[in-house]
Amino acid sequence: MEEKKFIGMAPNVVFGLTWILFPFGIVALAVDHDKMTKKDKQQIVSAFVLDGITMILSIILSIVEGILIGLTDNTIWNIFNLILIVPFVFWLIAMIQAFRGVEYHCPLAWNIAGAFVHDGPENKKEEVKAEEKPEATEEAPKEEVKAE
Repeated sequence: MEEKKFIGMAPNVVFGLTWILFPFGIVALAVDHDKMTKKDKQQIVSAFVLDGITMILSIILSIVEGILIGLTDNTIWNIFNLILIVPFVFWLIAMIQAFRGVEYHCPLAWNIAGAFVHDGPENKKEEVKAEEKPEATEEAPKEEVKAE
């Protein structure tokens, strides 16, 4: 039995490097997307999602901090940056678990990534087929011609 590999590397190395290097996951998805299961894709996409959440949170906190420092002229508001420790801890845990080969489900990022991965074209094709079946079997209603 052949061991599963992506880009010539073991899956745990690919997933671990995806958590460290954002572009690495894009390359892995582009090159070997046909070899990956939905769980493998979800693992990679969850790294993207956590990075995105961290960036958005950082921007929002910077804006709030800038407004509060401008209004109060006090630098105590730098404490807001401590909130960014939370995504960092999740990132660190997920990276370590990925290198160990353990599938870690980062709470918010895993659910969002699942929505991206599992609601792909395959599910939409099934919906379209289900909608087309009744239409194909139904006969067009006959129009009645009224005599004037």
